Amino acid sequence: MGETIAAHRRLAGRLRKRYGIPVSSDPGAASLILYTSNSSVVGRALECGCNVEVRLPRVILALSRLLGLPVGAGGVVAARRKGSNRSEKLDLGLLGGLLVLLEIAFYTEFSYVARFALVGATGIFVNLAAWSLMVDLLGLHRVLTGSVLGYALPDALATEVATLWNFALNERWTFADLGLPRNASSVARRLVAYNAVSLAGLGVLAASHFAFMLLTPFSPRLSYLAAILVTFAWNYTLSRKLAWRGNVWQ
Repeated sequence: MGETIAAHRRLAGRLRKRYGIPVSSDPGAASLILYTSNSSVVGRALECGCNVEVRLPRVILALSRLLGLPVGAGGVVAARRKGSNRSEKLDLGLLGGLLVLLEIAFYTEFSYVARFALVGATGIFVNLAAWSLMVDLLGLHRVLTGSVLGYALPDALATEVATLWNFALNERWTFADLGLPRNASSVARRLVAYNAVSLAGLGVLAASHFAFMLLTPFSPRLSYLAAILVTFAWNYTLSRKLAWRGNVWQ
């Protein structure tokens, strides 16, 4: 086990614990690259005295590309680079490839998307609870009584409460393992960026809803659902780029 090994951040801890392998965060400098902790894959890659590539079946590779999972070129999930002239290419088989693919999905970017979506779902309930508190108990909608903006204040405050809730969960759970700085200024910068993305997302939602109703045969309800999906893609992509920019390889 003298090779330099690279693995995604979320796989590294599992590899260290299971195999006692020191793991690098630089795939370019590694003699062995792993995308999985599957025992048959790791064992074969470590024990083979020659160059070895373990590949996903084509149908699983196609699925990994569809999901945007970071599988190596040609579907390689483990590659060992040595000076030997001998080489082997191993196919995991359909079931083995599917199991490895599920693990890659769990430990890489796909899992961040799933967690981000789950956090957003909880935010809906927080938003409704905050709105009910402000309207039913505090009566904030009466502040602008007689105006069409009567509910604007509780609407805005409830939305901000849900945004803060979502930020806290994403910061402490969804993206907790990216190794981002935790000092007050860094957290504040991420909060400002996430707030700005979420606020702009309201405009994206409205514009998308209108566009789908105008340009497609969708019903208003189906158009709104499509607009929600567009807005989710906007929120995740921009939040990942502007607020949580860590790399799973680092």
